[in-house]
Amino acid sequence: MASNEVIDGRPRRGASDVGSKHLVGELRTGFSYGMGRWTVTYLMAWRGAEFSTPDMPNPPSVNYASIMLVYE
Repeated sequence: MASNEVIDGRPRRGASDVGSKHLVGELRTGFSYGMGRWTVTYLMAWRGAEFSTPDMPNPPSVNYASIMLVYE
């Protein structure tokens, strides 16, 4: 990400205390299973830290999952 105004702030305001990372990795995996008119989908994602602060120089990565149930 070249610039994140939410984290970095506007350039004319000066430097912020948050150090954003320009290269963030993300890995997603999942599966989907359908039976008749029903489909169940599961997704798991791992994302590297997007920023660091003076209080937390090495923040943990972000992990999340979702489950979707669809009836068509």
